[in-house]
Amino acid sequence: MPSRIERHKIVSDEQWHALRRQDVTASVCAALVGWHPRQTLFGLWHRVTGTPLPDEPDNVMMERGRDLEDVVGRRVQKNHPTWRIKKNQHYYRDPDRRLGATPDFHIRTSDGHRGILQAKVVNSPSFARYWDNGASVPKWIVLQTLLECILTRSSFGIIAALVTGDYRHEVREYELPRHAGAEKRLLDAAQEFWRAVDAGKMPEPNYSRDAGLIAAMTSFVPGKTIDLRTDNRIGELLQQQEQLAAEIKAKEAACDEVEAEIKAKIGDAEIALVDGWRVTLKQVKEAKVEAYMRKAYRRLRAVRDEPEAKEPDNKDEKAA
Repeated sequence: MPSRIERHKIVSDEQWHALRRQDVTASVCAALVGWHPRQTLFGLWHRVTGTPLPDEPDNVMMERGRDLEDVVGRRVQKNHPTWRIKKNQHYYRDPDRRLGATPDFHIRTSDGHRGILQAKVVNSPSFARYWDNGASVPKWIVLQTLLECILTRSSFGIIAALVTGDYRHEVREYELPRHAGAEKRLLDAAQEFWRAVDAGKMPEPNYSRDAGLIAAMTSFVPGKTIDLRTDNRIGELLQQQEQLAAEIKAKEAACDEVEAEIKAKIGDAEIALVDGWRVTLKQVKEAKVEAYMRKAYRRLRAVRDEPEAKEPDNKDEKAA
């Protein structure tokens, strides 16, 4: 049985963000299956459960994407003059599955088919690396577009990448038909995710990808003590950290030693000619850096306990 879909006219950023907080949105839905490049299941769980988290900072790349979004729409319209392409002004949500999406554009073909247009702005190096120089679309963008198709009941999607750089830009288009298998996997993952949220079952963090989030959300209680003497894992972790820190220190010392030998070979020269290398040893001008205030942070420091000295059993041993 098809789910009911709500369509909300976007009247302000505040209203739009409030709507999105109820749902897993298309822009991060790939985290449900572990395909999102920035968001994890652990991070997604904390965001939808209302854990106080720092706001994600806007950046130049995001601002550029918004500014050039209309350029993408115009270029695709030029490539398909018989289509009607219209800027989206609504937030779509499935309240039962708690999924939401804000498509960039709607498409109506000359034969009446409905589609959505997903606009992306990508610089040339990123296009070469993450889009395989045009041979494929990142999986997270595919799932984003599929969810937008589901929620708008569109029969197809168009992913259009505006590739910038090298004093030029071009739009590369990728048609995305509906895919029942991929959609079922996504919807099943969403159902499982919300079932876990409702049951209060937090997913295990990815300690590599979630390290920053864990640091940001961990509070600090001065003077509080926690007893971990029965936790076997903490001992293993401290031992691993000690070993890795020692390896890093040894490698840093070895690197300094190698660098010193290189400098000795170059001597008072500024440029060294070496087959296969560009080597310079330039003088860096002195520069005064104004003092700045660093934000408070928590530093982990673990030191092994020294073994306690054994008390002598008799006076003779003490005297010795």
